[in-house]
Amino acid sequence: MCVYEGDNERVIFDKALERLIIPQEIQLLVRLSAKFGVVGWHGDFDLNQPFDTSPAAQHMLCLLQKL
Repeated sequence: MCVYEGDNERVIFDKALERLIIPQEIQLLVRLSAKFGVVGWHGDFDLNQPFDTSPAAQHMLCLLQKL
């Protein structure tokens, strides 16, 4: 990323390790643990928004319940 302040240019480099977790992986881990159950899937941290392919559900929230 380049930041310009007047005549000065500053370049910022950032590196982060990230991991994508898909719903199927969460379901498998929950099933293998035998200690939790899936209560529901929601989008964008809104309990009224189902986790679907709509723009309003870009972030996944999986609610788990301890068995």
